[in-house]
Amino acid sequence: MLLVCALALLFFQSGADPTTVDPRDSKIVHLAKKNRNLTLENAKLKEKAAAAAAAATKQAAEVIAGV
Repeated sequence: MLLVCALALLFFQSGADPTTVDPRDSKIVHLAKKNRNLTLENAKLKEKAAAAAAAATKQAAEVIAGV
């Protein structure tokens, strides 16, 4: 429901008539936004995993150097 209200507001601001909006178009917009959010979240998680791997490698090198 919130998405429909947001789309109606968007079309109102752009001057389009919200009653003529194809539901398939609104679904495409919704999926595109979802895809963008998931892509950003995936990039953040990849960066976090790379940082954790680098820290683990550094810690392992310190342990080996100390032995």
